[in-house]
Amino acid sequence: KLGATVIGIGRSPEKLKSLSDDGILQQVFVADFSNLNAVATAARQIIDFVPKIDVLVNNAGLYPPASWNYPTTEQGYDRTFGVNYLSHFLFTE
Repeated sequence: KLGATVIGIGRSPEKLKSLSDDGILQQVFVADFSNLNAVATAARQIIDFVPKIDVLVNNAGLYPPASWNYPTTEQGYDRTFGVNYLSHFLFTE
C-alpha cells in the first residue's frame, strides 16, 4: 500500500509461494542458507531485481538439538556457524 516491495528468501518454495499467494511478498527467492553458494546466487539475483535495499531483516538461524551430530555445510563449516553467521555476512556483503 505504501509502495514498498517486499522480497522473501527461504529454502522452502512451498512456504514462500504461500506468502506470495497471500500478497505478503511481491517476489521470492529460494536459497538454503546452509549452502554459501546458494546464498551468493540469491544475493546476486536480488541485486539484479531491485536497485537498492532500504531495510534488510536477516532472520535465518538454527539451534541444534543435543542429539544432533553437528553436520557441516557443503563448504565444510559447522552447519550452525554457517547458517547463523557466515550466510548472513555473505548475504549482506
